[in-house]
Amino acid sequence: MAAITLNKEAHRPILRYAVGSAILVAVAMGFAWPMAQVLPVLSLSFLAPGGKPPALKGGLFFVVSVIVACAVGLTLAYCFLPMPPIHILITFLLLFHIFYARGPIFNPLVKVWLLIAVLLIPYIALQSGLLTMIVAYSLIWNAACAILVVWVIYLIFPPAPENHSTAAPSQKTAAPASDFDRFITALTSTLVIMPVYLIFYFADLPNALLILVFTALLSMQPGFAKDWKKGKAMIIGNTIGGLAAILTYEILTIVPVYGYLLLLTLLAGLIFGQYVFGQSPFAPVYGMAFSTFLLITCSVTTSNSEGAGGAVWSRVMQIMAAVIYVVLAFGLAAKLRGSK
Repeated sequence: MAAITLNKEAHRPILRYAVGSAILVAVAMGFAWPMAQVLPVLSLSFLAPGGKPPALKGGLFFVVSVIVACAVGLTLAYCFLPMPPIHILITFLLLFHIFYARGPIFNPLVKVWLLIAVLLIPYIALQSGLLTMIVAYSLIWNAACAILVVWVIYLIFPPAPENHSTAAPSQKTAAPASDFDRFITALTSTLVIMPVYLIFYFADLPNALLILVFTALLSMQPGFAKDWKKGKAMIIGNTIGGLAAILTYEILTIVPVYGYLLLLTLLAGLIFGQYVFGQSPFAPVYGMAFSTFLLITCSVTTSNSEGAGGAVWSRVMQIMAAVIYVVLAFGLAAKLRGSK
C-alpha cells in the first residue's frame, strides 16, 4: 500500500506538467493573439521540477519587470537608435550593469527579460517601428496571461507539501563573489555579447535572431564555457524536442483538428514529464526538449511560411553556433586572464 501512495504522489507533478501544458496551448492557440506561441514556454518554468505557483506579489512583480524591461528596450530603440555611436555605447553600459547587478530585485528571471528587451526590441525597431510596439505589448500580455493561467493550473492541481522540501537543496549552492570578480565577470560577458550584437545591428539577419538570444542567455553563466557537456545537452535537447514537433506536425497535417492538437500535447507532456520529474541526470535535457516541442509546435501551427522540419533544423543550427561561439569566447577570455 505504501508503494501505491508513493506512486500517486510522484505522478501528481507529472499530471500537472502535462495537463497544464495542454491548457496553456489551448489558451494560446484558441485566442491566437500576436506571439501567443511564447505563452506555453514562458509558463513552463512554473510547472517544472522545483517550480511553484507565484504569490500575488511575486506574480505582479514578474509582470512589472517585463513592463520595465520593454520600456527600457523601447526607450533605447526610439531615443538612441538613430545615433549609432551613442546607441552602441548605451547598450554596452546597460548590458554591463545587467550582468553586474545583484540582489533580490535583479533575480535571473528579471535579468533574462532585461537582456531580451535591450538586445531584441531595438533590433526589431530597425525593421519596423509598428512591429516593435506589437512585440512589446505582446510580451507584456503574454507575461500577464502566463501568471493567470498558472494560477488556474495550480488550482486544479494543488502542490503537494513534499514539493517545497525537494526544491530547496538545489538553490543553496551559490557562493558570494567579490565586487572585483563581479566586475570582471560582467565585463567579460558584455564583451562576449557585443561583437554578435554589432553584427546584427549593422547587418540584416532577422532569420538568425536565435543566435543573438542564446548568446545573451548563455553569457549569464560564464562557467558554461568550462563544461562543454552543457552545450551538447542543449543541442541534444532541442533536437529531441524538434523531432517530436516534426512528428506532431505531420500527424496534424492528416488530422488538422484543434482538439487533436491538445491531445497530442497532453501525450507529449506525459511522456516527457516522466523523464523531467525522474531521478535521471538527463532530466534537464528532456525539460529543454519539451520546451522546444511546445515552441515549434505552436509556431508552425499558427503560420503557413515554414514547416516544422525547417524550423527544427534552423533552430538547432543556430543554437549550435551560439554554443560554440560562447564556449570559444569565454575560453579565450579565461586564457588571456590566466596568462596575465
